[in-house]
Amino acid sequence: MTGGRVWAEPAPVAPVPQAGADIILPPEVLAQRAAEEQQRREMEKQAEQTAREVAGEERKAGEPADRVKEVIRDVIRGLERDRPGTEKTTLPDDPQFRHQEEAIQQVASERLQRERLQAVERDMVRDLNREKTLGGD
Repeated sequence: MTGGRVWAEPAPVAPVPQAGADIILPPEVLAQRAAEEQQRREMEKQAEQTAREVAGEERKAGEPADRVKEVIRDVIRGLERDRPGTEKTTLPDDPQFRHQEEAIQQVASERLQRERLQAVERDMVRDLNREKTLGGD
């Protein structure tokens, strides 16, 4: 009847990862990808709307088709510039991310070690001062 077609919205196709196809992505990464995809769709929709508007004006003014393409590019550049959250997503398995986390842990552990050493030194000084005084405390 329908020639084997299903009359429904196609399921979104996730990008195929090149390496590590069996890696399960955290929900935060998936949510961010979905938000980026939504933003991309909105930009495309706005670009198409602008193209239709410019094409209508072009027919009236007799401008060349290159002007339409230029206006669309300008609109897309403006949207990309105004787009929040342009920072790059780093996956937990990324070597750069892992190196950064190790550096943070090292700095934090050095600080803790320094604080513990200072506490031990304070305790030793306090104990030595107690021994020097007559009667203990």
